[in-house]
Amino acid sequence: MRIHTSTPDERGAYAALSYCWGGERNLVLTSESLQHFENGIALVYVPKTIRHAIHFTRELGIRYLWVDALCIMQDSQTDKRNEILNMRNIYKGALVTVVAAEAHTVFDGFFEPPKSFTAATDTDEDLSFKSEDTSAVKEPIFTRAWTLEERLLSCRSIVFSSHGPFWECRQGKWRMDDGLDCSVDTDIEIGDRMHSGRSDGQRGGYGLYTDDVAVMWEDIVSDYTQRTLTKKGDKLNAIAGIAEEFGRAWGAGLGAYMCGIWSSHIVRGLMWRVQLIGEDRHPSMPFSGGVNSWSWTSNDFEVTFSAPRYQLERVPPFQVKVLKVQKDEKENQHEYLDAPATKIQLEGPLTEVVYHQSFNLEDGVRDAITVPSLREASQVRQGVAYNDYRQRPRDDLLWALVFETRNVPYSNQVDCSGLLLRCTPETIKEPLTSREFKRIGWFEQWRVRNFKDWITDNHITLV
Repeated sequence: MRIHTSTPDERGAYAALSYCWGGERNLVLTSESLQHFENGIALVYVPKTIRHAIHFTRELGIRYLWVDALCIMQDSQTDKRNEILNMRNIYKGALVTVVAAEAHTVFDGFFEPPKSFTAATDTDEDLSFKSEDTSAVKEPIFTRAWTLEERLLSCRSIVFSSHGPFWECRQGKWRMDDGLDCSVDTDIEIGDRMHSGRSDGQRGGYGLYTDDVAVMWEDIVSDYTQRTLTKKGDKLNAIAGIAEEFGRAWGAGLGAYMCGIWSSHIVRGLMWRVQLIGEDRHPSMPFSGGVNSWSWTSNDFEVTFSAPRYQLERVPPFQVKVLKVQKDEKENQHEYLDAPATKIQLEGPLTEVVYHQSFNLEDGVRDAITVPSLREASQVRQGVAYNDYRQRPRDDLLWALVFETRNVPYSNQVDCSGLLLRCTPETIKEPLTSREFKRIGWFEQWRVRNFKDWITDNHITLV
């Protein structure tokens, strides 16, 4: 095996490998090892998963294989950044992506060439595979954050799973041993829509309008935040290729990319909440503590979105309006990789609330909010609170910004949902309209009567 450095005008077919590193002991390309790798190294020194991918690529008759550990200079931040920006083109441009789905690490491998498959060198004959049909399991590769974009951006893949190899492309998924058509899953459907999107910004593949695309982006983020990352600085990096593909296909309708959300759908993008509550939560990613508290990228838990998903043309307008977005942009920042400090000015219904830990609600003991200014218990009930971080809020008095209201049938009540906020210490003595607020959570199922009689619209700034 040897590393081939291509020239800018060189073209050729290649395969790409999608796999789990499983630690830092992987064989990697560095500035020191480059010349050695270009001269060639024996396959016996190559980790098993990469070695198997090389064997399989040769059997397919493909000369080149792209492997991130061996094709990105791992001791060069400049090369890493450039290749992350090129990741979308790498996996889209591959003739096929070889997916080592069942391998936990680069040392595990994913098949034994003499036993697991046979391939004829005659191009008129088909590859044949031997595999046992076992029950589907959650493969290791589908728990890693980086591999989501590798799957969505690839046009066609051969996936080596614990229940047999299968072929996957934009049209669907088929088992390789008997050609059985497998059900099309969400990732494949999303990938198909991404690849068929048009750049007019209004409609893409499947007749999607930008509201539908915003929902699709939310689904991707929810999937992404379930997966694990080793380095906290990679939270934006590992989804940058997908974001750039969305921007290419629907950028005119989605607007600019802002630290994980889209400028034409800011209100929807702010309507995320942590998926689990209280002590049951387990971080899927290392805590990033990003500069923008309003972004899901500042959180380390799995998130889901509360904005309406269906029949969007019938959904009443949100209670919140975006007034202004102010970015602290610096030189050489990239839209999809960097997160400049950004202030979002909003107008919407705002009121003080009290945060209660482990409150007795109708559906069990949960964190909750109440309104201190209301004395009549019949006028408002407690709302369910979801705090964004590992620790619950230290101070009892917070602010609630109502994003959405839904009429309760046969009553004059509405169910409210929105952001839980804390005023920054630096601006707490300023007039309300001059204060800056940090997001600390989300609330919902907050049923109130005579909503507009006691809560008024205010201008606030989210940081």
